[in-house]
Amino acid sequence: MLPKKLTRTTFVIIMTALLCGAFAVSASAANETTNVGAGIVRVNELCLRTATNSQSTILDYASKGDNVAIIKWANSEWYEVIYNGKRGFMKAEFVAPTDSLNYEVGIGEIVGDSVRLRETPGTDGTVLKILKLDSTVKVTGVNTEWYKVESGEVKGYIRSDYIRIVFVDSKTNTGGGLLIDQDTGTGTTPAPLTVKNDSYTNSTGELIFDSSSTTGKLSEFAMKFLGTRYVYGGASPDSGFDCSGFVMYVCGQYGVKLPHGATAQSKYGTAVAADELKTGDLVFFGPGGGINHSGIYLGDGVFIHASSAGACVKLNNLSDSYYKTNYRGAVRVF
Repeated sequence: MLPKKLTRTTFVIIMTALLCGAFAVSASAANETTNVGAGIVRVNELCLRTATNSQSTILDYASKGDNVAIIKWANSEWYEVIYNGKRGFMKAEFVAPTDSLNYEVGIGEIVGDSVRLRETPGTDGTVLKILKLDSTVKVTGVNTEWYKVESGEVKGYIRSDYIRIVFVDSKTNTGGGLLIDQDTGTGTTPAPLTVKNDSYTNSTGELIFDSSSTTGKLSEFAMKFLGTRYVYGGASPDSGFDCSGFVMYVCGQYGVKLPHGATAQSKYGTAVAADELKTGDLVFFGPGGGINHSGIYLGDGVFIHASSAGACVKLNNLSDSYYKTNYRGAVRVF
């Protein structure tokens, strides 16, 4: 018996709301593990990060037009994505979402038993093959919450929550072993610079700079800001940096006062030939013979700078195409 004040109509409305709420929770939980689609990078350079903030570690840089698999919205501003063999986070405003893309995502490991590979993306698609737990497929595309896959000669689709992506880098692991794990985003791919006995070396172990020297300490200090966002006119870690603001800030911490502007900075200190560069030298770039960009040389061809294209403080090599073509000289201020 229903209470007198609770009519049958009211009861039906309440039960319907409860059931809809339960369904919504279930759907939300499912979306935590399935893809929401794919995306195309819409800026010249975009940082893939370990967390949803612009101060977190950079895993990789994506270029304009690159494809990413969008796993889910991490929050209102960031996507969780898979890019270039790594799982991380990208600012959503710089990624153009699309329902489907054909590109090689990686190798997929089946995480369920008797998983159906279907002819089309959807539960009504014809079943072409049944896959066992821990079997592998080649993932060749994304279609909303479905992966496009190849299993031997069979091509079709599997829901993304039944696949765990693993990544193999043939350049560093010819044996085909797992290098980067989707769940942790970590792996054995070497960083451009590594710390070893208070000195910085490149990936082959050659010395770049000794952090016990003044210019070495300056360079080590500069590297603390890797990933700090690029902001035009910025000159502090809190507000962000533009190129000359970054150089001005770092050098200022070691007693060298410089103006805010790449062209003006190039007129300080002593000019240095390209083949005589040392740690702490300032390097300058610009198209057409002018100067519109500055950075700090670390050694072994590597320099650090606040990149407008990369939207953050990052490392580049003087031999990189753009910087090699537009190199305009260097000065020594220490």
